[in-house]
Amino acid sequence: TLDTPPPILTIVSAESPISSDIRIKIKMEEPGQVWCNSFVNGAAYGIVTFDAVVAGGYTAYVGQVGLTPGGPINQNVEVIVANRVSQTAYDTYCTAQDKSTLPTINKMTGPKTISTSPAVGLITTLDQSPPTFTVLGASGIDENTVQVTFRCNEPCRAYCRVTRSDSGETSLNINRILKADFQAAWTTGDQTIQLNRLEDDSALSKLERGTLYDTYCWIRDEAVQWSCYAQG
Repeated sequence: TLDTPPPILTIVSAESPISSDIRIKIKMEEPGQVWCNSFVNGAAYGIVTFDAVVAGGYTAYVGQVGLTPGGPINQNVEVIVANRVSQTAYDTYCTAQDKSTLPTINKMTGPKTISTSPAVGLITTLDQSPPTFTVLGASGIDENTVQVTFRCNEPCRAYCRVTRSDSGETSLNINRILKADFQAAWTTGDQTIQLNRLEDDSALSKLERGTLYDTYCWIRDEAVQWSCYAQG
C-alpha cells in the first residue's frame, strides 16, 4: 500500500545549554529526516514554511543507519540549532519528511510546522560570558577612605576590598572580597564604592592615614555568570 501521511513529529524537550546553541529533542515513529530552525523573537521573519525551516541546515536523521547525526525511531533524537546570539529570545520551529518514495516523499505541511513552535516554547540563549571592567580605578579621597570608580561591559555588581600594601598579600580569595561587603551595582555611567575599613563593619578601625593600600575588586553579572578571578 502507498504511504501518504506525513510523519508524526513529537517535541520532547528544548534548551539552550550553551550560549550559541538551541538543542531540541524529538521523536518520530518512522524513518525520515527532521530539521529545526530558530528565529529571533519579535523579528519580521515572515510566515514559517517547511522550506524556511530546512534552509537553516540544522538536521538529524531518524531510523536511518549510518547517517549522522541521528538515532532510532521512537527514541529521542537531538537537533542542534547553532550559531545563535547569546542572551537572545528565539522562536523555534521543527519540520520533517519521511523516507518513503511511494509515490513521493511525505513532508509536514506548513500549519503542522508552525504548530511545533508553541511545543518548543520561547527559548532565550544562555549568557556564558562573565562581565569585565571597562573602567576600574581607585584613589584616596580623604584621610580614611579609598574610592573605587568602575564601569562594566554589561549590567553588573562589583565587590571590593582593600589590604595594606605592606601585608605581603599579592592576591585575594574571592570569598575574602565578598566578606568585606563593600559593593555597588552598575548599569550606566561611572559608579563608585567608598571603602573606609577593611570590612564594612563599624566595630573595625578606619583605614590609617598616610598608609598605602592595595584594592581588589570582583564582579558578577545579572545572569550570575561569575568572573574567574579578582582584579586588583
